[in-house]
Amino acid sequence: MVPVGFTSRSKRDLIGTLAHVIGERRIQVAADCPGADDLREELRHFVASPTRTGWAFTGKAGGGHDDLVMALALAVRAALVQRQFGLSLAS
Repeated sequence: MVPVGFTSRSKRDLIGTLAHVIGERRIQVAADCPGADDLREELRHFVASPTRTGWAFTGKAGGGHDDLVMALALAVRAALVQRQFGLSLAS
């Protein structure tokens, strides 16, 4: 397991990668996936707002959850790293 620190920059990079993958339709959420409806709801309401020092990310305008969005972003990043470097993520 590799620890990931969440900073404004790391979240921006993760979300940018996720947005790119979604935009290219390279990822789908299976209808029977546990939590699929919650994930879709978070994705629909996810907000990125510019600030003086970077970007602020929230689950909804005015607050909300983004846990599932960030988990998906981390999973996408791990899959891309695995593919790029031919690494096995299994222990």
